[in-house]
Amino acid sequence: MAIETTATGGAVSIDRDRLHFVLRRLHSITGIVPIGAYMLAHIFFENAFILGGGAKFDQFVHGMAQIPIPILLATEITVLWAPILYHALYGFVVMAGADLGTATHFAYRNSLLYALQRVSGVVAFVFIAWHAYSLRLSFYFHGLEINYALMNGILSNPGWFAFYVLGVVAALFHFCNGLFTFCITWGLTVSERSQALVQRAALGLFGVLAVGAVAILAAFR
Repeated sequence: MAIETTATGGAVSIDRDRLHFVLRRLHSITGIVPIGAYMLAHIFFENAFILGGGAKFDQFVHGMAQIPIPILLATEITVLWAPILYHALYGFVVMAGADLGTATHFAYRNSLLYALQRVSGVVAFVFIAWHAYSLRLSFYFHGLEINYALMNGILSNPGWFAFYVLGVVAALFHFCNGLFTFCITWGLTVSERSQALVQRAALGLFGVLAVGAVAILAAFR
């Protein structure tokens, strides 16, 4: 009887471990594709049109507005918002069981980056939720026109500009540092040397992207 109980308990444990394995990797991949890929396209392709002037940005926005709203909304829900919701919810589950002060378990730098990854995820989630509510949902349900005049009015306010900078930089850090953890999770970097190289490359990428993103935000002012 004891053997059967142990075997059953072992099977339950294995099933839970397998579920965690699948959910963890799904969480990891959604952070890169589609969420990370869309974020880069949104910042450095769509919003980068502002670097050509307000008229150029409005021309792009007008072109996007030609896509039928039901198709655009359905695409965003399935390809973007559903993955974001899953990634965020599972991220909060991971964070609930994380020890952000675990400096004794990792090197100081890795411990700091681990904590920043969790904190930046929360900041990014708050920013994305507000950004979606104030712009995308208002566009779909209230006919809000998202153009240069609107964004200029928002980002000309120092408080809102600071909020946007904080949110975008947090999202970019979460993505770039997430590339490092993605490579570990999927077994792409096994040795300490390969992990260190990817980590340095990810942080370097973050620096470049953060400067570019802030420049794009500033161009709306």
